[in-house]
Amino acid sequence: MKDRVRISLTLRPEVVELLDSKIDGTKIRNRSHAVEQFLKQVLVTPTGQAVILVGNEDKTLTDICGETVIEKILKRLHKASIHKVIICCNEKDKKLRKFLGKKKFENFKFTFSKNENKGTGAALYQCKKHLDPERFLLIYGDIMAEIDTYDFVDFHESHHGIGTMVITSIADPLPWGIV
Repeated sequence: MKDRVRISLTLRPEVVELLDSKIDGTKIRNRSHAVEQFLKQVLVTPTGQAVILVGNEDKTLTDICGETVIEKILKRLHKASIHKVIICCNEKDKKLRKFLGKKKFENFKFTFSKNENKGTGAALYQCKKHLDPERFLLIYGDIMAEIDTYDFVDFHESHHGIGTMVITSIADPLPWGIV
């Protein structure tokens, strides 16, 4: 516990009950962990920006249960207080640009960068001039994933890496590529 500071809190019983309901023993281990995680969500912006790589705007604009893939991605980013988003897409992707111009996305600052379909590395390199010299999230615009941004960044920081990826295993990865 050398990297922690002891504090004392006085909370209403209903708040403690609500806090206790969030403890699952793994993701949220105890009351102290719960308080720390919820305070981080309110007080800390884990990263200031995200890059969304769009290879095919039709996949990114696919509707799933009443929301497009890009809307689901942006909802997660908004929840994590990330509002600077670099969209790396083909210059011909007019539907996507028009879609992102809607009023409901006015909380985001979008920058568009050219994706010439030469691979992830080349697309990210094109975004370099738009990136602040701090960490950023790289997200594929056609992949659905439920990821807790705060847990992800916390994991990254605790392992002191230069990069962290979220991947999954499948029986035959060849159609999808190999990490």
